Amino acid sequence: MNISGNNLDEAGFAKRILSALKAADIDTRWFELELTESAIVSHSKQAMKQLKTLAEAGVSIAIDDFGTGYNTLTYLQEVPAHVVKIDTAFVFNLDQKPRNQAIVNAMVSMAQQLGYRVVAEGVENKESCEYLRRIGCNEIQGFWYSKPSPADECCALAQI
Repeated sequence: MNISGNNLDEAGFAKRILSALKAADIDTRWFELELTESAIVSHSKQAMKQLKTLAEAGVSIAIDDFGTGYNTLTYLQEVPAHVVKIDTAFVFNLDQKPRNQAIVNAMVSMAQQLGYRVVAEGVENKESCEYLRRIGCNEIQGFWYSKPSPADECCALAQI
């Protein structure tokens, strides 16, 4: 679920999320909140407290569009996240861009050494997919696998 920095500044946001998950009988470990780096640029103590509450309850926190913000490395130290999602700008046509390969390789290595699961966004071809697999990227997301689809089609793709 994508959220904004404003959501984190709402009083009781974490409590509402956890209550909704409980009411829907959804285990927190199957739920992930995504927020962009820009959404936490002006993070308040309240926002960080809510992220910590959610993370401690088992909700996965993902930093989306990783690498596009000004304080990327600072956030890796401060935000109680579990996942880093490398922005499409670095991944698009990765097989044709050696400089981006070097950047993505460093991002994957650093994020994993810090204990994050790494997702590459925007993968559109086999070569980029194979490169990301070779360097050990945890997850690959993009049109190479599927275009956005209705829920029933997603379930069929996942064989659920």
